[in-house]
Amino acid sequence: MDKALTIYEALGDFVRQASVLTTFGDTYHYSGNPIRALESHERALHLYKKLGNRRSEAIALRKLGGVKAAQSDYAQAETLYQQALPIYREINDRLGEANVLQSLGDVKQAQSKHAEAERFFQQALPIHREIGNRMGEANVIQSLGDLKRMQDDYAQAENLYQQALPIHREIGDRLGEANVLQALGKVNRMQGKYSQAEKFHQQALPIYREIGTRLGEASTLQSLGDVKRVQSEYDEAEQLYRQALQIFREVGSRMGEANTLSGLGNAKAAQANYAEAEKFFEQALPIHREIGNRLGEANALQSLGDVKRVQSDYAQAEEFLTKAMGIFATIDDKYSQGTTLLSLARLHRASGSKQKAEQSARRAMGFLAAFPNLVKACDKIIRDLS
Repeated sequence: MDKALTIYEALGDFVRQASVLTTFGDTYHYSGNPIRALESHERALHLYKKLGNRRSEAIALRKLGGVKAAQSDYAQAETLYQQALPIYREINDRLGEANVLQSLGDVKQAQSKHAEAERFFQQALPIHREIGNRMGEANVIQSLGDLKRMQDDYAQAENLYQQALPIHREIGDRLGEANVLQALGKVNRMQGKYSQAEKFHQQALPIYREIGTRLGEASTLQSLGDVKRVQSEYDEAEQLYRQALQIFREVGSRMGEANTLSGLGNAKAAQANYAEAEKFFEQALPIHREIGNRLGEANALQSLGDVKRVQSDYAQAEEFLTKAMGIFATIDDKYSQGTTLLSLARLHRASGSKQKAEQSARRAMGFLAAFPNLVKACDKIIRDLS
C-alpha cells in the first residue's frame, strides 16, 4: 500500500492518493493508532478539498471526528461533525446527514449531555425511516434506549430496546441483535430482575461468539459477572470477570479492562476483603484516567473512598469521595452525586462529625428522590444523629 501511494504521488493522481490515505486512516484507527489515523485522514481531507469532492470531504471530516471521539476529545469531534453536517445537507446526502446527527448524539451522550444527545438522535431517526434505512433506525432507537438507561428511566429504556430488537432480527443484523440483548440484560439487572437479565445475557453470548466479536463476548461475560455479584454468588462472578478480563486485555480494550477490575474490586469489597478490593480499584483508576473516562475515574474514586471508610481511614476516604463528588458534579451525574454524599454522611457519622453528617445526608436526599431505599438510608442517618 505504501508503494502504491508513492506511485500515485509521483503521478500526481490525487484521486487515488486520497483513496489510499483513507484506507490507511481506517486501518490505523481500528488498530489503535490514532496519531497515524489522524495524519492519514487529514492528508486525504486536504486532497478532497483540492479536488472539490464534497461528499468525500464530508466523509473525511466524519472519519476524523470518529478518531477524535475515540480519544475522548469530544469538543474537537463535535467541531468536525458540525463541519461535515452542512456539506451532507448541501449535496442532499440524507444517509450521511443522519449518520452525522447520530454521531453528534453519541458525542453529547458520552459527555452526559442527555438533552442535547436526545435532540440529535430525534433528528436522525425520521431521516433513517424516510430513506428506509432499517439498520440506522434500529441503531438510533437503541441509542435512545441507552440514553434513557443512563438517566435511570429503565422502563422507557426497555421499551425502546424491545422496539429495536425485532428490526435487527428482521434484517439479519446479528451484531445489532446481540447488542440489544446485552442492553436488555443490563436494564433488567438495574431493575433487580436478575433472572431476566441473565436470560438476555445468555442469549447474547453465543451470538457474539458465533460472529467472532471478542469485545462483545467479553462485555457479556462481565455483565454476567455483575448479575452474579449482586446476587452474592461471588465465586461465579469472579470466574466470569476473570474470563472477561483476559479477553479485554487480548483485544486491547482499556475501558473494558478497567471496568472489569472494578467489578472484581466490588466483589472483594462485598466479601469484606478490603485489601484485595483496594488493589483492584487502584489498578482500574489510572486506566480510566489514561483513556479520559471521567465517569469511570469517579466511580473508582468513590469505591476507594468507601473501602477506606469501612477500614476507618477517614481522612483518606474523605479525600477520595470529595474528588469523586467533584467529577460527578462536572459530568452532571446526579444519582452518583447523591450516593457519594450518602457515603460522606456515613463517613462523618462514623468519625463523629454530626453536623457534617446531617448536611451531607440532607443534600444526598435532594439527588436521590427517585430512589426510596436510598432516601430512607439518608433519613435514618439524620434520625440517628438527633
